[in-house]
Amino acid sequence: MGRTNATMKRILLFYLSLTHEIIGIDASCQCIGYEPLIINVRSSQLSASSVRNDNYFPEQSKRTGNGWCSDTPDNPLQSYIEVDLMEIKNIGGIITWGKPRQDQFVTSFSIKYRADEVNTWTDYADADGNTTLPGNYNQDIPVLNNFQENILAQYVRLVPSNFTKSPTVRWELLGCAEYIHPCSPQDIDPESSVQGITSENCIRARNNLIRLHYTGLTTHLNVIKFALSGHSLICKNYFTTFGIEMKSVACKVEYKMCEVTEVDGKCQALCNLEQSQVGQPFNILLMIIGDDSTDLCMVEADLSPLGPRGRSVIHDWDAFIQKIGSV
Repeated sequence: MGRTNATMKRILLFYLSLTHEIIGIDASCQCIGYEPLIINVRSSQLSASSVRNDNYFPEQSKRTGNGWCSDTPDNPLQSYIEVDLMEIKNIGGIITWGKPRQDQFVTSFSIKYRADEVNTWTDYADADGNTTLPGNYNQDIPVLNNFQENILAQYVRLVPSNFTKSPTVRWELLGCAEYIHPCSPQDIDPESSVQGITSENCIRARNNLIRLHYTGLTTHLNVIKFALSGHSLICKNYFTTFGIEMKSVACKVEYKMCEVTEVDGKCQALCNLEQSQVGQPFNILLMIIGDDSTDLCMVEADLSPLGPRGRSVIHDWDAFIQKIGSV
């Protein structure tokens, strides 16, 4: 055992990295970087049920605008602001503001979405089935609603429910810009998958080794659980190794090892972060030793940079955008 640990320590002193392009989009794929979507759309991509006057056109619903407001404030549930993102996006949350420097804002709202013009609208609901989201408590401070599960949509509507003075709103959707690699659109069942057949999104072992280095990951949790799916994976520390980078000098890197076990047919790694690493960027090394039939098709973990699910207040916009950005 001592010889094995010494060998692994020498192996982990190397800085290893491998980049793979992800093909396709799937809501189950682990997103580790988001970008604002609405701020960059054209005016023609925004529409609304109605507008109060020329000062409240749909394009004013962008963060930099004065806000959109319908001409039926007494019946907000029949009003909506809509965006056409031109393609299906993986969306993790929504941010809302009121009218700048005026006491007009939406205090609750709902979200409807669909993948294309043919599909019917779907109501977003949280884990408890609630379709109404909490909005703002003043006009200027942005509020984030982090979705329980990401949604896939090209068309998204915001429907005001309650408001202060008038249902005026600015909004932003957060679309996934970077996924943790690899990411397979289909969940892989290691027991039923045909050995030696690799999905176009899987990583095949080269010289009996798969090596990945994830950099700049962040989490609000002290403990992270990674789940690996693929073919011919051996869920033991020597064969499947996770290490959290603790210190690096030049090309020498020290790692804190994670515990690896098999859970429900997948390799699960339990990684404990130091308190100083929580909320700060950290790096993880993944090494898999196998044979010609070994490949890695999915890595899952609760590493969303958006933080805890549900509503939260954003006090520093620039710092928030930097935090959630692709790593």
